Amino acid sequence: MSGRRSAKRGAQGAPDHSSAFDLHLLSALRDTPATHFSVRQPWDASICSDASARKRFMPGLPAPQRLLPPAVPEREASHPEAARMQSRLDAAGAKFARRTKHVSWDAKETEEKNFALFKWLKIIERGPWDFAVSRDFLRARLLGLGAGDLLESISNALAAKSTATLHTRAGPMIRYLAFCDLEGIEPFPIREEVMYKFFYDMQTQVAATFFKSVLSSLAFGRFVLGLDSAVLALDSLRVKGLARKLYLGIRRLQQRPPLRVKDVIRLELICTGDIPRSALDVVLAGFVLFMVFARARHSDAQHVSLLSFELDFRGDLPAGFINAEVKKTKTSFTVERKTKFLPMLAPARGLSGKCWASGWKAALEKENITAGEGKPLMPSPKSGGGWNVIPQTAQASGQWMRALLSDGTDDPYLLGLGTHSAKATLLSWLNKKGVARDVTALLGYHATKDAGIGTEIIYARDAMAYPLRVLQELVDEVRDRSFRPDETRGLMTAAEREAAGVRDDAGADCSSSSSEDEECPRHDEGAEGRVLGPWAGRVDKSKVPDEAVMARNETSRVLHISREEQATAFICGRKITAAYEVCDAHPPVLYPRCKQCFRSFLESVNA
Repeated sequence: MSGRRSAKRGAQGAPDHSSAFDLHLLSALRDTPATHFSVRQPWDASICSDASARKRFMPGLPAPQRLLPPAVPEREASHPEAARMQSRLDAAGAKFARRTKHVSWDAKETEEKNFALFKWLKIIERGPWDFAVSRDFLRARLLGLGAGDLLESISNALAAKSTATLHTRAGPMIRYLAFCDLEGIEPFPIREEVMYKFFYDMQTQVAATFFKSVLSSLAFGRFVLGLDSAVLALDSLRVKGLARKLYLGIRRLQQRPPLRVKDVIRLELICTGDIPRSALDVVLAGFVLFMVFARARHSDAQHVSLLSFELDFRGDLPAGFINAEVKKTKTSFTVERKTKFLPMLAPARGLSGKCWASGWKAALEKENITAGEGKPLMPSPKSGGGWNVIPQTAQASGQWMRALLSDGTDDPYLLGLGTHSAKATLLSWLNKKGVARDVTALLGYHATKDAGIGTEIIYARDAMAYPLRVLQELVDEVRDRSFRPDETRGLMTAAEREAAGVRDDAGADCSSSSSEDEECPRHDEGAEGRVLGPWAGRVDKSKVPDEAVMARNETSRVLHISREEQATAFICGRKITAAYEVCDAHPPVLYPRCKQCFRSFLESVNA
């Protein structure tokens, strides 16, 4: 409180607002409660309440520190243009994001990581002597060698794991705990007969992949957190057999098709200005082309920390590459790979014969978008102009890309395209051309022992010199139409067409069936509420009125809120339709939630 009073006196005595803000920030960090959760924690009630025989050996646990230090919010830059609203994003059926109150990408990821750690804390406290991470902590406390608190020990054990992995592995364990609570069974230590009963009773209520996810969570608990009893279920023949039986009923995998040659050319012409589009569309078109020519996933491209353009216009055609340093990639499994930047290079000479990279660079400079740590390369646009500091989702980028590629005709091929189509495009062409497997693996950033490719080669920039020459030659052949990857098999090369008597002016477009890989899994919020207890994250529940009604989207499971029961729209402006499932009461776990609906109910950041 002293910090707040000092800040107030400073504001009255002199208009030094930066000093007042610094004093308030210092006070807020000092006065922040030990935890973000308004629930009874294990240091308030024994974490071994179900094991009375061990209770007298349990030492008192100290109050924990906060899960992770909250990220410092970034200030947003205003944007003067209003004409940029004429974007194909409207035609895509997507919605512009509203202005966010200085919530940075790092702050959003911090809260998600906090919730993931909270899940595992509640799981482990159900059997602290069965997990090595908590067992070691308790033994150290008994010996008087305790350091930190249990939550910090769990956080350290999971430090190398991504937030998405922690959520994915915790979900099945929470469902298992909820089942044991309903049956009156102790969940830990893991017993084969209990796990089999769980599988047998739930086989008609869960998805085909659920039991496989449970086994993955058990393996995660065993090897990462020391749940040794998990081996009894992992080695059980009937448990594994039932999981395989259910998995056989899964829908067959249908991968996203690659972009066609005309699709890539259209995106290039948007970047060069030959197809007039708004600066907003040019940014998205260039981002998709970067994923195409750099063979990058959407999430990898968003984590570009350094972007440089090395372009050369001395010849008849542009030359050069776009150099990128990626901090975080999906394939960064080991600690060593997590601490290295992955170099990605994209040729600037594409299929149109023009330099699409220079047009994209100009659009990025015009929109004040710069690559950097904690900054997405493709941020989400705002309805009033400018950009948010949080990344655009893969689903929104896919919708926007399909709208850009649509020329007013009803092209069924576009319905199957997604953001992963960009990464698959050149890799598909390389395989159709018959390029050596090791070269294709290097261009796809895949480490394979069979091909003699290790991580040290992938992360060495000069090791990509020859594969990039092969890639540029392939792109040039596609531009010259000597190689046509969209032709039917047996007619892709000039020699094959000549042997079949097909004239060079005959073109054919391939088609492919639609596939859906943008999954929105349905979470069991009831199980989370029973096992985890209340979790509000950054929401101040005291600000939420009692008469407010909450509802979840049946597909995305995002939580929305309206101020009264008779309302026809949520606070965010979305209409209340049959696509939303109204909650009987305020759910204990406020996650995931609509940031526009809950914006006015968040904990105060400013004084």
